[in-house]
Amino acid sequence: MKRRLFIAINLPTEIKRGIEKEAERLKPILDPSVRFSHPENWHLTLSFLGYQDDQDINLIVNSMQTATPKFSPPTIKFKKILYGPPDKSPRMVWILGAPETSTILGKIKNELEDTLLQNGIGLKIEKRSFSAHLTLARFQGIPSKSLLKIEKDLSLEFEAESLDLMESTLKRSGAEYAVLLKVAFKSDL
Repeated sequence: MKRRLFIAINLPTEIKRGIEKEAERLKPILDPSVRFSHPENWHLTLSFLGYQDDQDINLIVNSMQTATPKFSPPTIKFKKILYGPPDKSPRMVWILGAPETSTILGKIKNELEDTLLQNGIGLKIEKRSFSAHLTLARFQGIPSKSLLKIEKDLSLEFEAESLDLMESTLKRSGAEYAVLLKVAFKSDL
């Protein structure tokens, strides 16, 4: 059997509450066709693995257990809410990570993907620099000139505890996510 998998950092409850306040501020002013994701689905994707065979899950877990403990728990800083992706026709509302967050998560992503490839896991490697972002909402067919200005600075911060192997199940109502395994970052104790 194949499973649709990705590796992500999940958010603590207090950060989700801060993001929820922003979502509630935006919902009444945005087009009703904008679909906001549920707080239980909010995460930062580091590596999308696509469909993987069940027998490869042990290799993925081994890769995560090799790569993740090489890093101290990264500080995740969200700095802005805006339309995404930048420099393209907008189709999402993003919570954007600070540049230093993108830098450290990019290093973790590269180490993780190198280890996955060494262990024989097939995945598509993106060539562009990693940009830490959370997808708050999705939309289609709304012309850029019709979008209200929503850009706003934020100050939300937390220390990530683990990288999580996630399964995505596609349903008519949208994707549903389940945590299959958590691998902790290096303990500084």
